[in-house]
Amino acid sequence: GMKEIRVSQCPSEEVFRSLLLARNFICGVGVVARTSCYRRVGKFDESLDRSQDYEMWIQRARHFKGFPIPQSTVDVKEHLGPRGAASDRFNAAEMGKKQHQYHRLIFEKVYREIPIAEIFGDLSAPEHHLNALVERIWMMAKGLLVGQVRKNLESLRNLLESNPDLGLEPAAGSCLSFLVKVFKEKGHASLSETMRSILVAHTHGNYEMKTPVGAAIWDSVEVSFP
Repeated sequence: GMKEIRVSQCPSEEVFRSLLLARNFICGVGVVARTSCYRRVGKFDESLDRSQDYEMWIQRARHFKGFPIPQSTVDVKEHLGPRGAASDRFNAAEMGKKQHQYHRLIFEKVYREIPIAEIFGDLSAPEHHLNALVERIWMMAKGLLVGQVRKNLESLRNLLESNPDLGLEPAAGSCLSFLVKVFKEKGHASLSETMRSILVAHTHGNYEMKTPVGAAIWDSVEVSFP
């Protein structure tokens, strides 16, 4: 039978960050865009056999605002048979793992090509820079991108040590404490311990560990660090 699926709603100016920090909540077949948008951002990334739409929405949202349509506009039929391009076929049950594989590639590209200030705005104030680093650590950790997490974590530690009055607020503490658990379970105890030591030394106020928005990848599919 048919079921209605409602996607996340966020202000048009927050689409870019939401796509990076949460998940791909845009239904590809329901998007309407001007040709000029494609001229500005270029073609779909043909190196991606899957999730080309996710990468395209990120590139679009860098330059344009999007406006949600609250009503249902399309019917999508899902099947349980083989999925994917001929060069990369897989069973429907492997969908989560396969999406994670390609999302890693997308966020490696995001890290290489999109400056942190473009995502989070003016970072001249230390507290803004701190929050941006925590959010980018979360963004890269979702893809289990160990090297990128490690680099941002070192930047975070240096920022905190250079600004003695600065500290992690409860929301940041909650996010990092969740990642301490994830990295330890995935076999990166040293990185987990580095995060824990930063939490102990630099957290202001009490916090409790909560699963942040966008953490479903760890709940829905078995993935591991390379």
